[in-house]
Amino acid sequence: MRSSITPTFKSRAAFYLKLPLCLIWFVIAVVITFVAALIRWRHPSNGYIFTQLFTKGITFIIGMKIVIHHQERLLKHQPCIYIGNHQSMLDVLVHSTCYQTRTVAIGKKEILWVPFFGFLFYLCSNILIDRKHHERAMRSMAMAKHWLQNRRISIYMFPEGTRNKDLTELLPFKKGAFYLAIHAQVPLLPVVASPIGELVDLKQHSIRQGTINIEVLEPIPTTGLDESHVDELIHKTRVAMQSAFERTKTVLKSES
Repeated sequence: MRSSITPTFKSRAAFYLKLPLCLIWFVIAVVITFVAALIRWRHPSNGYIFTQLFTKGITFIIGMKIVIHHQERLLKHQPCIYIGNHQSMLDVLVHSTCYQTRTVAIGKKEILWVPFFGFLFYLCSNILIDRKHHERAMRSMAMAKHWLQNRRISIYMFPEGTRNKDLTELLPFKKGAFYLAIHAQVPLLPVVASPIGELVDLKQHSIRQGTINIEVLEPIPTTGLDESHVDELIHKTRVAMQSAFERTKTVLKSES
């Protein structure tokens, strides 16, 4: 179920006025991150540089406020696997506020072909998964395990696997993140954001001001678990995140 809020003249005018500014700031953030990457080629904290620059600039331009509840948990339990809910390409804006140093993301290989962003994704030492080739995918996951265990680098993943436009219920979770957490014996740290589509709707060309709420849940330990516990771990995580998704609300600012 998509947002039922009808775009107003003001929200559509804001879209056409602010979108070019957002694109310009995106390019600026990419260039600054690229310069940093020349000094620290594919360093796992390059992503933190980009996310901080990008998020602070874009939220200012849009007029979006992001409130993170229990923010202290983000650093307290590293290394870990951050588990986020996947709504749209705008996840990079919302979840970037929770992105920490020495953290990388896992994404599908096709991301490389996205103009600007694909090369940036590579520069930030993120891990690419080739879903069409099982052996290559397994090598990528083995690398992720090594980074978690030996380099103490955290990983950000979206277990729904594809964009979820439903404002009421999370999609079923894929198992990759949970196998990885068990093999590496690191905790899962769920991060749940309220629907961003209430504020930014690319399809209807609408931007509104308001507040996105993000809840960082208690970590879910995997110590002592093995592959036989994967389904139980998925169920426990999804129930906790679904409950948080129902609690978090996007607050629209009055347009009057």
